[in-house]
Amino acid sequence: MTGALEAIGGVLDSTCLFLALGAQVPQILAVLRSGNVKGLSISAYFIDLYSLTIQVLYYMQQLYNFLSYSNLAIYLVQDYIIIALIMAYNKEPISFREYGHVISYIGTLAAVLSGIVDQQIITFAMSGVLVLSISNKLTTIGSILVTKDTSAIATLPWFIYVYINMARIFVGVYLQGDMVIVLQNTSSLIFNTIILLLVLQYKKTANKEA
Repeated sequence: MTGALEAIGGVLDSTCLFLALGAQVPQILAVLRSGNVKGLSISAYFIDLYSLTIQVLYYMQQLYNFLSYSNLAIYLVQDYIIIALIMAYNKEPISFREYGHVISYIGTLAAVLSGIVDQQIITFAMSGVLVLSISNKLTTIGSILVTKDTSAIATLPWFIYVYINMARIFVGVYLQGDMVIVLQNTSSLIFNTIILLLVLQYKKTANKEA
């Protein structure tokens, strides 16, 4: 039974890696083609950036197999790209707060990686990732509801996120036995599903009005 679960977990980890590689590519391409970042919340992406960084550092600290968090590492790189695109294509001036986020993030990450900050703080910070994740999703949902425009938001990534969340819940329960990871992915699954439904709904409405 254990061997079967490990085999299933291996397949899920591999598919998560494969899907993550293309998760944000449609979003990145959509912005590059249209130059439109309406509906994309830079605040939400900064929150996601902190959340993903803490999670990757936590997995590394726990010495988990890279495949078990490869999608998070890939998301992190893709978030860097999208934040840069939002800052480049945003028609409104970028506030000092956004630049402050960049400086704060780089400084904090450098402090952790250099050992200035105790690695145990990562374990403590992981408990706050759930709050960061919920805040991020609520910001995204709020942005969609306010603008009622999801033309700049690619649909495929959200299908991928929902699948990966379900896969990570399975691995977290049956192979890792890590309830921190399970709770994080369960929360993300709920909010990612809501965002996916909103994106589909507003795209459907826009197509009817066209």
